Amino acid sequence: MSELAQLKRIRARIKAQVTRLQTFFEHNPECSITEAQIRFKKLEGFWNSFEEIQRKLENIILEDEQQSEAFTMEMDGEQVRFEERYYEIAEQAQQIIDKKTQKEVTQQPSNSNQAPAEHRQESQQVRRNKPKLPEIKLPEFSGEYTKWLFFKNSFEITIHNDEDLSGPQKYQYLTGVLTGEARKVIEGFSNESYENA
Repeated sequence: MSELAQLKRIRARIKAQVTRLQTFFEHNPECSITEAQIRFKKLEGFWNSFEEIQRKLENIILEDEQQSEAFTMEMDGEQVRFEERYYEIAEQAQQIIDKKTQKEVTQQPSNSNQAPAEHRQESQQVRRNKPKLPEIKLPEFSGEYTKWLFFKNSFEITIHNDEDLSGPQKYQYLTGVLTGEARKVIEGFSNESYENA
C-alpha cells in the first residue's frame, strides 16, 4: 500500500472516531461533566492527529505536481469539513459542561455564613472545569488561487462569523494572515473598512 493510501486510511479512521464522539454527545446530553471533559480531551487529540496527517499528505502532494491542484482542493475540503465538525462537537461538549456546572452551583445550599473566600474558591473551581480549546492558527494567504477556498472558509469560520469581534478587529486578523499580492490589495483600506476589504 502506498504511503498516500495509508495516510488516507488513517485520516478516515480519525474521522470515524470523531463521528462516534459526536454521536455520544447527541445521544447523551445528560452525561456528567467528567465524561464530557474526557471525551473533549480525546477530541483535541483527534484534532492534532488530523492536522499531522494533513501536513504529511500535503508534503507528498507537493512532490507530485500532476496530482497537486486537484488533491489540494480535496484536502482543503476535508480540512474545512473536519474543522466545522470539531467546532460543532466542542460546542456540544462545552454546553453540557456549562449546563451541568450551572446546575451544580444553583443546587448547592445557600449558606449565609459562608466566607467570601470560599465563594471565590468555588467559582475558580467552576472555571477550571471548562476545557481549553486548542489555539487555532489561521492559514496565510498570498493570493494563490488554489489556496483561496481553504483560506476563505477557515477565515469565515474563525473570524468573519464571530459576532464578538468588531470590524477593526477582524481587519487586524485579516491583515495578519495576508502576504504578498493579497496583502497589497488591502493595504489602502483603513481599520474601519473591513467589510470592503
